Amino acid sequence: MRPDQLRLLGRLSNGEDGLVERKPQTVKNEELRRTVVAFANTVRDGQTAVLFIGVSNTGSVLGVDNPDELQKRINRVTKDCYPRIKAQSYELQSDGKRFIAVEISPSDNALCKH
Repeated sequence: MRPDQLRLLGRLSNGEDGLVERKPQTVKNEELRRTVVAFANTVRDGQTAVLFIGVSNTGSVLGVDNPDELQKRINRVTKDCYPRIKAQSYELQSDGKRFIAVEISPSDNALCKH
């Protein structure tokens, strides 16, 4: 496993806070957009925020059915934001279940089209 994946798995075990959030795979695009923009506007230089998709609020991995399609959907959602949100998605696995971590970097005044 790569170091960035290990680092993200470590953040999964932490509780939700101002820089970590968890959502099921059924999350709607508008909620994804709101969360990513809020993180991009909140996170400070030298930090990142992480949105885990396919994970319950308690931190248990629920999994996602199609990680590739979910990552494409995340890319489409962030593409609608101006200035462009700096986000990197990763497919991770825990207990035999695949899920997605979206790591969001700081952005100045990120706005989304509706």
